[in-house]
Amino acid sequence: MAEVVFDNAPEEVLHAVIEFWHFKEGDHLEEGEDLVDLKADNNTNFTVTAPVTGVLTNRLYSEDDEVEIGDVLAEIEEDTEVLEEDLDLEEYNEDENDDEMVEQKKVEEEEEEEEEEEEMLDIDEENEY
Repeated sequence: MAEVVFDNAPEEVLHAVIEFWHFKEGDHLEEGEDLVDLKADNNTNFTVTAPVTGVLTNRLYSEDDEVEIGDVLAEIEEDTEVLEEDLDLEEYNEDENDDEMVEQKKVEEEEEEEEEEEEMLDIDEENEY
């Protein structure tokens, strides 16, 4: 669960009023999309964007509520498909690296066996003379 935190206001802004929610609870949103518009006392307007892709599960404040810097405004359930794809890709890369390591180890062992066989042949040839 990702939290949407009110932390992107200009330095002089310590609190603001929620003007407009772009999404309702249960809506799917993409990372970076405008989520909520805020307005400070000095008539400074700014927007908080979605920090992740997922479903807006909880709006903790309503329009016209006053919020302070650091307040959690909403919660977003991250898309599990995206997370699963990322995990699958990581596992695939790990498996691929493991396969490469196993293959490299086999090649090294085969080379060692060939060297030992050559040494044995050399010893046998020396003993024949």
